Amino acid sequence: MESSSCFPHPRGARVLLCIDDDEAILRYERIALERRGYTVVSVASAREGLRLALKAGFDGVIVDYDMPELNGHEVAAAIHRANPETPIIMFSASDVPAAVHDVVSAFVSKPAVRKFLDVVTSLVSLAVDPLEQGALS
Repeated sequence: MESSSCFPHPRGARVLLCIDDDEAILRYERIALERRGYTVVSVASAREGLRLALKAGFDGVIVDYDMPELNGHEVAAAIHRANPETPIIMFSASDVPAAVHDVVSAFVSKPAVRKFLDVVTSLVSLAVDPLEQGALS
């Protein structure tokens, strides 16, 4: 597993899980998302990504469709069943079955980088919850 931080949830930070079998894509996602203020956990294995997603609370999950162990639909469906409130963004160059859209919050075709970043930002807000800031007692 490659990660910039292994699950710390800094006050107000949003933690994203990126699952893709392409290490270059994972590096790109990490750099782009960290520049936007997210904490990123990257995993190059669909099975490991699914295990982490089910074990730890993430503010959002980004998953590729075409992966060797499990496809992104299988991963997204399992995450959606366990945590239906977690935004799941499929970022893939593959055509996906229509059923994928039932379990993901958004689908973005690679390499639509600007759209990808805009979708992540709209689904996983960086706004800090007032309770996290201690504004409300």
